[in-house]
Amino acid sequence: FYPMALATYAQAAVSARRVESFLGLKEVKRTRESGDEQAYSRNDTTLKKGELVAKSATIYWSDPNTPIDVVATDIINESENKTSAVHNAELSSSDQPRYPEPILRDVSMKISPGELCAIIGRVGVGKSTLSAAFLNEAVIGSG
Repeated sequence: FYPMALATYAQAAVSARRVESFLGLKEVKRTRESGDEQAYSRNDTTLKKGELVAKSATIYWSDPNTPIDVVATDIINESENKTSAVHNAELSSSDQPRYPEPILRDVSMKISPGELCAIIGRVGVGKSTLSAAFLNEAVIGSG
């Protein structure tokens, strides 16, 4: 009983961290503004109600224009000596900021209203990312 309780607690702790991380993400509010042809428009008159269209879309999990923060745990994991600890990790002036990589590139598809659509594939190929993009939970960089 006790080992199962520990395993369940560990799973709950991991899940709680994931939910906390997700809820801490910046809101995605990207809609077409004047001169921004890459973003989508909620008032696009060429689309039917309920239609989903993607043309050469590039999809990110976070804003591609915002650098990714490097935390001390990343620096520890990259070092060969796993026993050393980094207390005040700082980037040197030669380190370049990292930017998010696109999760999906050149995605084109059209789903008409009332059409049955299934997203299938192996683990890690972008099924959830594609679904999140249509629900406005991922950042559509272009398309």
